[in-house]
Amino acid sequence: MTPSEKAARDEALAMHTTFCSRILPQVLRRIAGWRRVPVANLGDLADDLSQEIALDCLEHTTEVLALPTPARHQRWMRLADRFVYRRTHHQRRHAELCADVVAPPLRPAGEAEPAPRPVPGTLPTLPPPAGLVQLQNGRINLGASAARCGRSPRRLRRELQVAASGLGVTTAHDDFWRRRLAEAMTGLGADLLRTQTALRLLGVRQPPQPDAHWRRLRRVGRRLQIREGTQHDRRLVRPWLRRFPRRADAPQQLLAHAVQLAPEHAPAWLWRCEERLAAADLPAAVAALRSCRRLATPPRGSVTLARARLLEMRGRGEAAVALLRRAARRWPFERNLRAALAVVAAARPRPQ
Repeated sequence: MTPSEKAARDEALAMHTTFCSRILPQVLRRIAGWRRVPVANLGDLADDLSQEIALDCLEHTTEVLALPTPARHQRWMRLADRFVYRRTHHQRRHAELCADVVAPPLRPAGEAEPAPRPVPGTLPTLPPPAGLVQLQNGRINLGASAARCGRSPRRLRRELQVAASGLGVTTAHDDFWRRRLAEAMTGLGADLLRTQTALRLLGVRQPPQPDAHWRRLRRVGRRLQIREGTQHDRRLVRPWLRRFPRRADAPQQLLAHAVQLAPEHAPAWLWRCEERLAAADLPAAVAALRSCRRLATPPRGSVTLARARLLEMRGRGEAAVALLRRAARRWPFERNLRAALAVVAAARPRPQ
C-alpha cells in the first residue's frame, strides 16, 4: 500500500469515527422507532454497524472521500437502515420457525405431569397462596396473612422478601425507582444551587423551578416499597418529603444523597462538583469530577467544562481557555464547548 493510499484510508476512517460517535446513535434510535427494535439491542447494533461502515470505508475509500459530507452521511444512513432491516427480518423469521416446532406428545389422561423439583436452599418454605389474605387493590394484608398461616408478621415479611429477591422480582423495580429518585434529587439540588448562587448555564434560559422538582421528588419517593432492601433509600429520602428544603446546605445534602443512590449517574457527580466549587472546596470538587470520569460513558463535553472550571478556580484562566479550544477541535460537534468559547471571546476585551 502506497503512502497516499494509507493516508486516504486513514482520512476515511476518521470520518467513520466521527459519524459513529455523533450521528449513528441518533440514526439508530430513529430506525428503532419505526422498525420496532428493542432499546436493549441498540448497543449491539451500533457495534455491528460501526464495523460495516468501517468496511465500506476500506473497500470504497475513493468513493467515500469524493462525496460531500451530507451525501456521505446519507450513504451510511441507508446502509444502517438496510442492515437493521435484515437483522430484524431474520430474527422475526427465526421466531416464526421456532413457533412452528411440533409440540411433544401429550401424556395419557390418567398420568399426572410431575412437578419440577426446586433447587435445595434457593427459596424458603412459603405458605400456600390460599393462606395469604389479599386486599381489593391486590396487595397482601400482612397481619391477617400472618395470623392465618401461624407466623409472626416479621417472619412472613422476611420470607416473602427472600422469595421475591430469589426470583429476581424486586431488583429491576428497585433499580429503576432508585435511579428516578437520584434524578429528582439532582434536579432539586441543582435548582436550589442556582437560586442561591449567580450560576449561569450555557444555552439554558428557563429559570430554576425547585417547587416542580420537589413535587416530583415526593411522587417518586412514595414509589419505594417498604422492604428491608429499600430501607437505606427510604432513610435518605424521608427528610425531603416532609417539607420544602429551605436550608442553606440543602443543595449539598441533596447532591450527596443523589450520588449515594445512583453512583453511575453522571449529572449527579457533575452538579456535586459544581456545588463544591461554589463552596470553594476544591479537593471535594476534584474528587467528584474524578468519580464522574471513571464512569463507563462520561459526558465528555460537560466533563471538559468542569475541568475548565477547576482550572479557573485555581487561577489558571489561560490554561482553561486552551483546554476548551483543544476539546472543541477534537470534538467539533459538542455545542456546549463552542458556546463556552463564544462566552469567553465575548468577555475578553478587544484590542484597540
